[in-house]
Amino acid sequence: MGLTRVLLIALVVWLALVFIRRQLGQMRRRPEQAQARLVRCARCGIYLPESETKPDANQARICAHH
Repeated sequence: MGLTRVLLIALVVWLALVFIRRQLGQMRRRPEQAQARLVRCARCGIYLPESETKPDANQARICAHH
């Protein structure tokens, strides 16, 4: 009965650690997904992160190469 109790406690601790690691992993991914918005260059048509684009005269997004 002592061994069963130790195994049960070890299982509960292991499940708690797995749950905590998954929650922390999801919290870390959320901001990255919001920043990774892709937009299409109005001139050449390639997709790139919005932070790497600039507006042209018509307020369309263009890449830095134009």
